[in-house]
Amino acid sequence: MKKYIFNILIITLVLLSTSISYSQTFNELETKYKKAQKDKDYDEMIEILTTMLKKYPDNQPEVSYFNRGNTYRYIREYKKAVADYTRVIKIKPGYIDAYYNRGICFFRLEEFEKAVSDFTEVIKNKPDYPNVYFNRANAYSCIFNYDSAVVDYTKAIELNPDFPDAYYNRGNKYYDMSMYKEAIQDWKIVIKLDPAYKSALQNKIDEAKEQLDKKK
Repeated sequence: MKKYIFNILIITLVLLSTSISYSQTFNELETKYKKAQKDKDYDEMIEILTTMLKKYPDNQPEVSYFNRGNTYRYIREYKKAVADYTRVIKIKPGYIDAYYNRGICFFRLEEFEKAVSDFTEVIKNKPDYPNVYFNRANAYSCIFNYDSAVVDYTKAIELNPDFPDAYYNRGNKYYDMSMYKEAIQDWKIVIKLDPAYKSALQNKIDEAKEQLDKKK
């Protein structure tokens, strides 16, 4: 009889403990998430967001999925991040940041055509964002579509003239396309914008000049 009562007591305590752990309001979970985010405790962030999605599936789930996707991206769990961003887009097709971040993950996963597709969707809605052209250009480069890459690097530069990485990468594409004069011009601009590049780029400039001389 005592053993039976003891077992009931244990069950009651377990149920009570479970009830307490699941009695947190959405706001309380959100507060815990912000603290974990500040502490950069990514495992805790994922756990809290997962609890929020399970317990409060109708309370702005696209935001929780987006935040969890971001967390997975930070820890380089790109496939899981893609899955969460895809859920965001399914719930809210106009969530442009989800397309952008998913595009970055696709690029990391070397799914370059999918990255191009996502970045293109962003450009339709945010045509004045230089970074998305830069990232799409990088994706084009990886599938050897150099013409499109140059067009996008150029657009990124038009939107942000002080964009050394865009000049640098466009210079690389020009070199690959045997457009040595244009490559040299871009790399010289990079050095003006960021002198730290000088030592790394001088050899490339010299090589391009040699190739240019051979064409004469």
